[in-house]
Amino acid sequence: MTRVGLVAAGVLCSSLVLASIFGMSLRPDGRAEVKVGEEFKLGVGKSAALKGEGLEIEFVSVEEDSRCPQGVDCIWEGNAKVRLRLKRARGAAVEIELNTNLEPRGSATHGYEVRLTNLSPYPKANEPVDKKSYVASLEVRKA
Repeated sequence: MTRVGLVAAGVLCSSLVLASIFGMSLRPDGRAEVKVGEEFKLGVGKSAALKGEGLEIEFVSVEEDSRCPQGVDCIWEGNAKVRLRLKRARGAAVEIELNTNLEPRGSATHGYEVRLTNLSPYPKANEPVDKKSYVASLEVRKA
């Protein structure tokens, strides 16, 4: 096998391992695929398709993260807000914002309820979080 072939095989194996860790599988086109009712993780700028449902979910951005950093005593625990984009196979995209500690934590649209169950990494005192490193834990159920 050529060096390029070995590198490509390594990338594919790494992708499969990461997909299994994050509760998703990969479609033949390389996109992540998740099941309704199962929690999965999605990084900023990444998307996943709901298996057999014709719905795609994209983690657009973290709009705010005011959660009380580890190592700091706070009066309020704070909140993080994420923006997601949902798109049916044939239809307009809908953007929703979900929160970690405030409402709404979930939103019903396109016949599904999408719920934010966690956002990592959790902030630490005097260590800014790189916006590209966020990973949202999500769950999608039929509404």
